[in-house]
Parts: sequence; C-alpha cells; structure tokens
Amino acid sequence: MESYDFYEKQRYRIRVWTEIEKRCKTPKALRTVVYLDTREALETMFLLKRGYNPQRLLAVNREPVEVALLTQKLDRLGYPRVLTAGVEWLRVLEERRLGRDRIDVLQFDGTSNLNLALINLLRESLSW
Repeated sequence: MESYDFYEKQRYRIRVWTEIEKRCKTPKALRTVVYLDTREALETMFLLKRGYNPQRLLAVNREPVEVALLTQKLDRLGYPRVLTAGVEWLRVLEERRLGRDRIDVLQFDGTSNLNLALINLLRESLSW
C-alpha cells in the first residue's frame, strides 16, 4: 500500500475539511461523520485533532484488515478508538439508512464508482 502521508494530500485534507466546517451547521462534537480511512489512520487522527467526537466518527474501508489496523494504530499512539466498517460504501449507507442514523458529513474521497443505488442512498442519507 502506498502512503497517503505526503504534502499534497495534507493540503487537500485541510482544504476539504475547512470547507466542510464552513458549511455544516451541526457543532463538531455532535456531527456524525462517515469517511474513508486506511491503516495509517491519517484522516482519523486529523479529525480527532480538530475536535471531532470519536464516538461520532465512522471510518470506512472496503478492506476489513485496513480498519482493524487503523484501530491498532490508534491504540498504539494513544488516540481514542472510532467506529469502523470494513465493507463497501453502499452497504454502510444502507445500514445507516435502515437504522435511521443521521449522517452530517459524508467524505468518501471519490474512491467508489458512483451508480444509481449509491447516488440515491447518498441523497437520502444527507437529507435526514
């Protein structure tokens, strides 16, 4: 796996989350955030440092080993654990919709192929 810890990605992360924070009305500590992350836990550590509540963060990666290693890294570095899902985005959104869990921010970094089912779930998820 290539590392996501490089200057351009760090700048991108700052720009994206600065824009999200400008637009989202829900306070950071109360926001439910569903986002892509890897074993490096870079996105998770970034969000925790910015004041997000670990109990309201859901790190997603379609590879279960990635989120397992993410949790291990957080433990090793003394960060609080976050929720994780080692499944495809479509499944995460279906489960969140069925549970009627509100999602305030969805940041999947454009890594999935968009299809009609995913677009509909995105629309429904963000309108709760």
